[in-house]
Amino acid sequence: MLSAELPLYCASLGDKADELDAFLDNWSFADSKVSRSYLKLKQIVCTGEAQGHNRPSCSEYLSFVSVILCWLTLSSDTSPRGRVLGLLCKFVLDIQQAKRCDEGCARVQERLGRSWSAWLTAHVALLGSMLVKPKSHWLLHVGEFQRILVDCFIIERLHRRAKKFSKSIPQNGLEYALLARIFAHHASPDHPDLVTNSSAMRGGLSTSCQVNGQLFRQGAFVLFDGFAGKILACSIDNGEAFLTVQLCCVPNDPRLVSNESFYSFVSLDPNRSAKWRAGSCTAAVSWKDVCDDVIILHLP
Repeated sequence: MLSAELPLYCASLGDKADELDAFLDNWSFADSKVSRSYLKLKQIVCTGEAQGHNRPSCSEYLSFVSVILCWLTLSSDTSPRGRVLGLLCKFVLDIQQAKRCDEGCARVQERLGRSWSAWLTAHVALLGSMLVKPKSHWLLHVGEFQRILVDCFIIERLHRRAKKFSKSIPQNGLEYALLARIFAHHASPDHPDLVTNSSAMRGGLSTSCQVNGQLFRQGAFVLFDGFAGKILACSIDNGEAFLTVQLCCVPNDPRLVSNESFYSFVSLDPNRSAKWRAGSCTAAVSWKDVCDDVIILHLP
C-alpha cells in the first residue's frame, strides 16, 4: 500500500513538491545500510517508480515512514491524499508501538482495529478498493499475539539477526531449534543483553556496539526513560554494554518545543553527560539539524 500511495501523494503536491524534497534531505541514520535504503526509497518513490524489482522492502520503508509522517504533521497537510497517507503511516506507527507496549492484547487490538478502519475508510472513499490487497486483512489480528508480534516488518530481510542465533545448532531440526531460541531470547523479561559486535576498544571505550539487534555508534542519538542523548562513546563492563552520552535539553527556538510521540525537537547541553545501559536504550530512527536545534525521530 505504501508503494502505491506514496507516489500518488508526491504527484499531487504540485508546487509543494520542492518543499518535500528539501525536507527529505540531510537526514542522518546510525546504520549506513538504513541510510542507503532511505536514499534509494526517496529517489524511486518521488519519481513514481516504486514498482517491481525497484519496490523497497517493508523494512526499508520504516525509516521513510517516520520522515513522511513527520512531514505531514509539521506541514499541517490536510489535503485528501495527505490525510489518507497520514492515516496509513499512523497505522504502521501503531503496529511498531504495539511491539513495545505492555497494554494488554485487548487494548492493543482495539487501537490497531481503530487505526486500520480509519485508514481503510478514508482510502476507499478517495481511491476506491482496487489497490487494497486481500492479504492486508491479516494485519487486523496482530493485536491478538501475546508478547511478540510477528509481521513482515520484523522478519523480512533480517536473516542476519536470526543467523547469530543459529551457531552451534545441529542441522537436524534447525528451523525448530532456531525459532525456539529466538523466541526464548525475546520473550524472557530478564534476558541478558546480547552484545554481538563492538568496534576496537581504546582506553576501554569504543565508537560503536550492537546490542539486542540495535546499532549504537558515536554521534548517533538514543532515547532512555524519556530523555535523549547523543552518543560520545561505548564501553563494555562485565559483558554489558554502556553508552556515554551528551544529554539533550529543550530546543533553543521556543517555537519548536511541540513534540509528538514519534519525534522531538532538542538542543545539546555541552555541560551535561550521563552513562546509560545500552540494553535499556532505544536507538533513534533518524535525526536532522534544524538551525541550532535537532529533530529526532523515535519510531517506528
